[in-house]
Amino acid sequence: MIGSVTTLSIFLLASVELNCILLYLMLDNKETGKTRMLQTFNGDAVEEGESNRPGRTTNDGVHTEEQEGQGNPGQSQETPENDISIKDDQTDHQTDGSTRKQAEPESLTKENEKKELSRVRNSTVLHAGPFMIQGMSIQGQGHLIDNEPCQDYHCVDTAGEDFVIAVVSDGAGSKKNSAYGSSLVCEKTVQYLKEAIKSLNWGKDSLPDSKTWNAVFRRIVQLVQGELGQYAKAEGHAFDSLAATLIVLLVGPGKTYAAHVGDGRAGVLTPDGWKAVMTPHQGPESNQTVFMTNQILDPDLEVSGVAVPETEVIEEPVSAFVMMSDGLENGFWIKNKKETLPDGDFRYKKMNIPFEPALNDVVERMSKCEEGKEQALFFSILDHYNTPLKCENDDKTLCLAFTSTALETIGKDE
Repeated sequence: MIGSVTTLSIFLLASVELNCILLYLMLDNKETGKTRMLQTFNGDAVEEGESNRPGRTTNDGVHTEEQEGQGNPGQSQETPENDISIKDDQTDHQTDGSTRKQAEPESLTKENEKKELSRVRNSTVLHAGPFMIQGMSIQGQGHLIDNEPCQDYHCVDTAGEDFVIAVVSDGAGSKKNSAYGSSLVCEKTVQYLKEAIKSLNWGKDSLPDSKTWNAVFRRIVQLVQGELGQYAKAEGHAFDSLAATLIVLLVGPGKTYAAHVGDGRAGVLTPDGWKAVMTPHQGPESNQTVFMTNQILDPDLEVSGVAVPETEVIEEPVSAFVMMSDGLENGFWIKNKKETLPDGDFRYKKMNIPFEPALNDVVERMSKCEEGKEQALFFSILDHYNTPLKCENDDKTLCLAFTSTALETIGKDE
C-alpha cells in the first residue's frame, strides 16, 4: 500500500437518514491523494486511489475532452419543440427553425446486420416490474474509422422488488484507457447502490429524502473512485487515463432519484410530459466536462453554476425514462433556442428540454417491435434515426424504459 493509511470509522445509527449522511461526512478528507481504506456499504474495504489527480483542467476544475469526430452540423442550434408541428410523421428539428420529414430508420439487411452489430459494445433487454427496458452502447463512426473501441458503457439492474437501477458512462475520447473506466464506473456504481439499498433498508415505506440521496451518492462516487484507483495501480495505468462520466437513475416506488458527474442527458415521462432531470456539467469551452477521475467531492464545487455531483429527487409518477451519452443529444434533446433581439439581430439561448416528438416516436416503435428483433431496431435508431444522428461520429449510448401507462400518456398527447 502506498502512502499513509487512515482508519475510517462508520457508526451504524438507528436513523436511516443520519446513517446515510454520516457515511459521507465522517470520512477524513484531509489526506486526499494518499492511499486510504474505505469501508463499503456491506462492510468490505477497498483501497482509495489518487482521486485528487484532475488531469488537464481549467481553473474551475473542468476537464477538456478532445474527442475525435465531434463536428456535427447544427450541433448546438436545435429549435424548441413548440416551433415544430408534428402530425403523422416524424421531423428533424433544423437550425433555421424549419422542419424536415423524418424517414423511417432503415432496417439492417441480413448481409450488413452482423457487420453493423459488431459495433455494439453491450446491449440490454430487460423486463423489470412494469418497465420494458432497452439499453445499448455502440461504437461511433469516428472510432470505427480510427479503429478505436467504443468508450461508452451502460448497466441496468434491479434491486429487490422495488427498484430499477440504470447507469450510463461515457469514457473521455482523449484518454487511452477510458473504455475500461466507463465499464468499471457502471458496474461498481450498480454494486454499491444495491448494497446501499439493502443495508439502509430502502423500500416502499422507507424512501430517502433529497439530503440523504445526495449524501449516499457522494459516498458511492468516492467508493467508485477508490475502485478506479485500485484498477489503475494493478494494471499500471495512469489514474486519469480511466476518465469517464456517470449518470444514474434509481426508479423506486413513488420516487425517482437522479444523479450525475459530467455531461450527457437524462429525462423522465410524467403525467405532464417529458422533463429533464439533470443539467450537464459543461465548461465555458466546447467539449469541457468533469469526470470520475477528477477531484469532485468538494461540497462547494460547481461547474457553470451546476453542483458537482448534481442530484435530484422526482416525486411525480414516472412512466418512462431515458438516459443517453452526449453522442445522442443532438437527435433527442433541445439544447438551444433561437431568439430574435429588438435590433433585429439574434442569439441562441441555452435550453435543456427533451425533444418529445422523437422520444415518443421511439417509445412507440419499441413497444410494437417483434420479439427477438429489438436489438436490430434499437441499433438502427441509435445509428441513423434522424439527420443529427446520421452525422454523429461519437460513440452513442441510450437507455430507454417505458410502461403501458407511458403509451397511454403519449397517445393522449398526439
